[in-house]
Order: sequence, then structure tokens, then C-alpha cells
Amino acid sequence: MKNPSRKHLKEMRKTHVVEIKEIFLLRAPGFAYVEDHVNGINSLLSNSPYIQHLDLSRTKFLNDQHVAEFSLFLAHLVSINLTGCWKLTESALFSLVINCPSLSDIKMEYTTIGNESIGGGGGEDSNSFAVVSPKVKSLCLARCQYLRDQNIILFASIFPNLEVLDLSYWKDVSEETISQVLKCCSKIKHLNLSYTKVDDKALHIISTSCCGLLQLLLECCTNVTENGVKHVVQNCTQLTEINLRYCDQVKANVVSLMVLSRPSLRKIIAPLGFSFSDRKRKVFLQRH
Repeated sequence: MKNPSRKHLKEMRKTHVVEIKEIFLLRAPGFAYVEDHVNGINSLLSNSPYIQHLDLSRTKFLNDQHVAEFSLFLAHLVSINLTGCWKLTESALFSLVINCPSLSDIKMEYTTIGNESIGGGGGEDSNSFAVVSPKVKSLCLARCQYLRDQNIILFASIFPNLEVLDLSYWKDVSEETISQVLKCCSKIKHLNLSYTKVDDKALHIISTSCCGLLQLLLECCTNVTENGVKHVVQNCTQLTEINLRYCDQVKANVVSLMVLSRPSLRKIIAPLGFSFSDRKRKVFLQRH
């Protein structure tokens, strides 16, 4: 069900919906009629016990308390998209972990995780949170400007079986944090660190901790050089995709080295200056 209207949400309070498995509330209004929308969403979810996929992206009025309330109805939820719900903090994430045991895919891009002061009374204290959620395989926290080291380290301990992790645009990434995260999450296969300050030391840690890595996105990581890239290509033997676009310190000739040394690679987004000659194309095709 996509983008139910305000009138539709009101009607849902009077009905019993039991078969809905997917809800997409797209581009929800801002702050007008907030109470009606919240009550309608809660009523819809309470009468839909089999919902598996919920998209509330850009629902700007949602706060931590709202998520804490409606998550109680989502025992079968598998994926949720809360991208652009800028009032949400880590308290909302904790509510989902506690109340949604089947959850495996969480998107909370462009939220205020790390800034608990605006959350709207969510609930769980991050310092005492001790639940482990082994079913969660994918976590997107891109563009979360308040994200802190302690948040990421805690989330890694909560989600030890993560396979997909998106931390792009996180300004404070460090090799120490990367190291602690990967000690908890050794099964990561898709890692997005684009537009971060990740450097060669962090790439060395990644290369030794994530031997099963399939995809590494490093777009505009200006502290990375070809030395760090070589560590990844050498040690991540299953790597199929790497993005080095706008990595200004990576020399273009590293692409040829990657092609020759890592046959598993299927997609390389090269740094500026790389020229794909006919001879290189022939070598690539022979290797792959």
C-alpha cells in the first residue's frame, strides 16, 4: 500500500486490515495534522500483524516515541526505511531491535542518531542497552551528522551478523573505530565509506578483518592512496566491486594492478586519469 491519504488513514481506524505485508508512506506532509497521521499509522499497524516491509521515509513528524509505540505491533517486520526522519535518534533504533525480532534490514539515513536531546522521549538508555539482534544483516546510517564513535561501536555489538554497512558521509571515522566494529562484525560483505576520512591504516584493518568482502565503496575518500587499495585487493580474495572515484591520491595505474592481481573483480570505478586502452581492455577480458 503506497502513500495512504489523511482521509484513508482515518478510515483505517474503523477497519480490520490483516493481509497487508508492505506499506510505503511516501513524502508524508510536514507538521500539519500530525496527531491524525500518527493515530492513523498506529491504527493501521495495530490491525496489520503480518506487515513485513515498512517505508516511512521523509515522514518528518515522526519522533522516537512514535516509533516506540508503533514498533509494538511489528513482530513480523523484516525491513524498515526511516530515511529523512530527522527527529529520530538511537532510541528509535533500540525500540525496533527490542520489539521487532524478525527485523533484518534497517535504513536510518539522514536521521539524528547521536543527538539524543531531540528524540522526543524514545526510551532505552544507550549506556545500558544490552540486547543482541543476530538477524539484522543490513544497516544504513549514511549522512547522520551527529553519529559518534560510541554509537557505531555499540551498534556493531548489537548486530554481530551484519553483512551490509553504510557509513557514508560520516565525518569522524577512524581506524580505531573501524577496528572495533570489524572485530564484532566479521561477516561484512558490502561496506560503504564514501565521503569519509578513511585512510590507508583503516583500509589495512579492513583488508585483514573482512576477507569475505565483496563490495567496497570509497568515493571521494581523499586520504586513501594506492598503498591502502593494494592491501584490500591482495587480502580480500572475493572482492567483486570497488569504487575509487574522486580518490585524488590514488594513482590511476593501480587499476591495471587490480585487474591482474584480483580476478574476482567485476566492477571498478577508477580514479580520475585512468585511460582504458584497447590493450588494457584485452588484458581485462582475458583475466575475466
